[in-house]
Amino acid sequence: MEIQAIDLGSLLLVGAAVSLLVQYIKLKCNDNELKVRSILIFISILVGTIYYFLRGTPAWIAIVEIISVASAVWALLLKFTEKPKEQ
Repeated sequence: MEIQAIDLGSLLLVGAAVSLLVQYIKLKCNDNELKVRSILIFISILVGTIYYFLRGTPAWIAIVEIISVASAVWALLLKFTEKPKEQ
């Protein structure tokens, strides 16, 4: 089985989204570690299942392309609108 560029990009985007969600959950529910781990396992299984069934469909390819372009444009906007640091 050969990994194509769209698959690699998809995995990176899915991983980044889950990572951001994990950080948010850890900030909100840091008092109960078992609860946080249970939620994270559920989210990982859910996202993996969604990825498995949507992978290779035209809808998934469109979603990945839109998110990739949006993140590139966002990064460029942040880079060019960043104020110089005062020393």
